[in-house]
Amino acid sequence: MPKEYVFDKENLEIIKQMVVEATENAVKQIEKEKQDKIKSKYDRRLRNTEMLLRNYNNFKQHAGNATYCEELKKEKLDEEMDFDKDIDNLFINSILKTKKRTEIMLQHIDNCIEYYSYKCLASDREDIQRRIQVIKMLYINENTMNYEELSEELNCSTKTINNTKKAAIKELSVLLFGIDGVKLY
Repeated sequence: MPKEYVFDKENLEIIKQMVVEATENAVKQIEKEKQDKIKSKYDRRLRNTEMLLRNYNNFKQHAGNATYCEELKKEKLDEEMDFDKDIDNLFINSILKTKKRTEIMLQHIDNCIEYYSYKCLASDREDIQRRIQVIKMLYINENTMNYEELSEELNCSTKTINNTKKAAIKELSVLLFGIDGVKLY
């Protein structure tokens, strides 16, 4: 025989309070998970910005050295070489697409860095002007420098270099990724 529960006013109030607390906790947990997801997305954009900068010269190499010729572009290669059309065309088209996407991304990065250079150098503040110098010397210039070399060159500590780099990457993240590069909470 099933057990019967008797609810009096006091028990009903306790249960009601427990339900309210459980609901509030669930809402808080959902909100926290939502904020964690936004923060994770923002952190990923910062990491992606630094990764793009760190690989900038490699991208330049790739775009300049990827096997490419007009015959590939016009797809006349099939007439000149005896390839299995489907598999080789897929591979060749993949090379062409990768090269083109890299060139487009490089152009975007170059445009953002050019604007950022103008913005930093137009400032009267030395710390803001230093941001573009640090980015270029760490990532963009052909002969990049490490933190120690950079701190000597700019006459500041390696901690200042690191903080300057972080500030610049946050700003460049917005330029590179638009609204997705902004922390929205």
